[in-house]
Amino acid sequence: MDFILNLLIFLIVCCLFYNLIRSLKLDPKTNNYVVLITGCDTGFGNMTAKRLARMGCEVIACCYTEQGVEEFQQLGIKGLRLDISDRDSINKVFEEVSKNYPNGLWALINNAGIGQNSFFEMTDTETFRKVMEVNFFGTLTMTKTFLPLLKQKKGRLIIMTSTCGRLALPGHVAYSCSKFALQSLCDILRLELHRWGITVTNIEPGGAHTGFFDKNLIGLKESWNSAPKEIQLKYGEEWLSKQLALLEKFPTQWVLGNAEKVVDAYVHACLGRFPKSRYVVGFVDTYVHWILSFLPCFISDFVIQKTTLGL
Repeated sequence: MDFILNLLIFLIVCCLFYNLIRSLKLDPKTNNYVVLITGCDTGFGNMTAKRLARMGCEVIACCYTEQGVEEFQQLGIKGLRLDISDRDSINKVFEEVSKNYPNGLWALINNAGIGQNSFFEMTDTETFRKVMEVNFFGTLTMTKTFLPLLKQKKGRLIIMTSTCGRLALPGHVAYSCSKFALQSLCDILRLELHRWGITVTNIEPGGAHTGFFDKNLIGLKESWNSAPKEIQLKYGEEWLSKQLALLEKFPTQWVLGNAEKVVDAYVHACLGRFPKSRYVVGFVDTYVHWILSFLPCFISDFVIQKTTLGL
């Protein structure tokens, strides 16, 4: 009995010590932490850029649209136009950043990406290429290009992945493929870049109130409209209506209560003294998806088909 009690006390002390270590943060006011963030027009990137700027970091908010750039400039935050699927656009940003910040970057947050809600038979090859070009190759090119600046500071490389990169879900075929590729990239970079003192972290959020699900609804409708007539006839309008209803209901049942939790993860990955290698955000994504990923396929398939396909 004494052994069990002592073991319990030891585990509690270890947990408290772990939480204490994880809570230690760097102070942006005592050092010049330059952070470049992609995909800042809306959502997590927009929120993270504003939060880090308020905390005292020197933020470079890269936006796809001119409106996004203007928003940050009005707030006194440096904004730059960037299309991560365009090598020339990346090179242009790199030239400006390396000129203005010759001492390097503290953190590169690869947040930019696109979602695509469509099923395999309704997804043409060009859609696969487009999603991979942005989500995977865009992130890869950004990392390769800005790596020399990160090496100068022995900084942080932070990549937005997804729980769809650990557990593939029906109707997200192109998106899941791109995120599985990013998960592999993160794992490899974490090992290879360790020798240079660079910390590599990936953020795995589930759904959140950022407008992402609205785009998924649009994507499903567009993929249906562009699908061959014989595919539409095989699946039927009733199937489409059911999938749209499930997708519309999904956020209210499974979504994160507060998108700020993802921003918290970004901030800790950037400024925590001892950042995690992986931040899985949300109860469903932390526990339910984790459990499903270890279950036999016939069990996990049954659960996923029931919840996402309504079968």
